[in-house]
Amino acid sequence: LIINSRDQGEANRLLFVFTQDLGLIVVKARSAREMRSKLRLHLYDWTPLQFSEVKGRDGWHLTGAIAGKDEPPAPGVRVVLARFARLISRLLPEGSPQAEIYKLVRAGVNFLKQANQSEFKKEKLEGAEVLLVLRFLSSLGYLPRLASLPSSIWLPDWREEYVGEVQAKQSEAIAVINEAIAASQL
Repeated sequence: LIINSRDQGEANRLLFVFTQDLGLIVVKARSAREMRSKLRLHLYDWTPLQFSEVKGRDGWHLTGAIAGKDEPPAPGVRVVLARFARLISRLLPEGSPQAEIYKLVRAGVNFLKQANQSEFKKEKLEGAEVLLVLRFLSSLGYLPRLASLPSSIWLPDWREEYVGEVQAKQSEAIAVINEAIAASQL
C-alpha cells in the first residue's frame, strides 16, 4: 500500500509504502511524473499494488508496478486515510516487517472504501476512523484492554455495527487514543 507520496525534483516521486514483508519503506520512483512514464497512472495513495524494487546505496528504487483492481478512495475517505498515514509514519519504524499490522491496516482500508460506497454518513466515517486507530494502537501494544470500551475493538473482522458501538463511546475512545499516543512519546 502506498500510504503517502510526494513530488521530488522535477519528475521523481517519493513513495511511503507499507508492505507485509518489509514494513514501512521509502521508495524513490524516478521519472514517475513524466507523461511517458508507465508507472504514473498506478502510483496513487491507498491503493494496493504489486511492485518490484531494488535496494541501492541511497535507499529503495521502484523498477516496476502492477496496480490492483481497487479504485482510489473517495474524498471523505482520503481525508481519514491521510490522518491515518501520519499516524503510521509516526509510530512504525522504517524497514521493520509488520505482517499482522499490515493485514489489519489493509482490512481497515478496504472497509472504509466499501463503507463509503454504501452512503456512509460523516459521523459513521469518523466512527470507523476511531475504530481503525484503536485497533492499530492495540496491535502495537499502546492500548490496554479497557472494560469501558466495546469488545468489538479487539475482534478481527469489520462490520458496520462495530462502528456504531464505538460511536456510542466515541469521546471516551478518543481520550484513550490521545493518552496512548502521548504515552508512546513519538
